[in-house]
Amino acid sequence: MALLRTLVLVVSCISSVAFAAETNVSACFGSKPAAEAVSLGKDEVLVVTLPNGAAAAVQLTTLSLEEASYRWRFREAPGADVKTGTGRVFADFSKVNLPAGNAVVLPRNGARNLYVLAGGIMLMWSEKDRKSGWIYYCRDSAKVEIVPVSEFTSKP
Repeated sequence: MALLRTLVLVVSCISSVAFAAETNVSACFGSKPAAEAVSLGKDEVLVVTLPNGAAAAVQLTTLSLEEASYRWRFREAPGADVKTGTGRVFADFSKVNLPAGNAVVLPRNGARNLYVLAGGIMLMWSEKDRKSGWIYYCRDSAKVEIVPVSEFTSKP
């Protein structure tokens, strides 16, 4: 788990520089704690709210061990029009063996393929099992809430 959190931090740092148009809520900097993970299943919706009022709702619609499809809703500010869309995330890693029996796992695909892109919000994703995935966020960057899928169209 520590290796996965380190990988999340490294990829988050790289992608926060490369994809400045979106707010990467998975990238924790300075004295902030490491990214936290929340499990998200197909029958749940993740609602993410930024300190500036921007908010997104994300539902994973299909899941496998290496990829997920999702739909999203995004509102740039309270009262603003809602934008909607769909996307796909997938993981493709290589294991590199190191001396003394250690190993490191490195992403082979583009860093952006590991992110849920919901309007102006980026969230790192990783596989958990066939029924859910992990979504990573920094507590200081966003407030997250899990709600029933029936609330998708009323959020954010």
